[in-house]
Amino acid sequence: MFDSLILIRAPGSAFPTAGIDHLVITPFGMFVTETKHWAGAVTREESADMLILPAIDGQRLARTSPMKHNAAKVRFLTGLLPPRLWIVEGLGVFSHEAGTVDPTLPAALLERDELYRYLRMCQQRFALTGTGALACAHARQRASAAADMRPQARRTPATHSGRPHAWSRVIRIVCPDLSSGPLRSAVAASSSGWRL
Repeated sequence: MFDSLILIRAPGSAFPTAGIDHLVITPFGMFVTETKHWAGAVTREESADMLILPAIDGQRLARTSPMKHNAAKVRFLTGLLPPRLWIVEGLGVFSHEAGTVDPTLPAALLERDELYRYLRMCQQRFALTGTGALACAHARQRASAAADMRPQARRTPATHSGRPHAWSRVIRIVCPDLSSGPLRSAVAASSSGWRL
């Protein structure tokens, strides 16, 4: 897993880089994860690219969906890997313990306790394809080659926009086996152990 990764996706353009909160590379796919620490019920806006978040004063705030944030990053990473072999998917994880996601929103927008089950379902869906485990080392190498890996180029993993980072303790394993052991324990411990 890469935290606070800066991709160099369009050198020489007005916006040459893109930040990824967390890039999780597994034997069944790559997951570009945007983490939001929003409290309250996250609901749908008229536009699919926008979400509504209730404010403390009762106002309704429109915010860009993590799916919109991830779209260009997912396309870029998909282009780095062999066609039709790798699944690259964008996820939005709402890390606040008081955050809820409206069930009509895309399934890839998750409350913090839904992550393990979602990844497990992705693993099972991938197993049905009959494709062997994906080459994590190759994907990690391609992602690293397209990133600015200098320490000064990366955001501090413990913070994001001045707040503690929700995933700073989630998955510390590249190429996890979700059927048992370390990842299940890491996700379970992180879900119950977040202190933000």
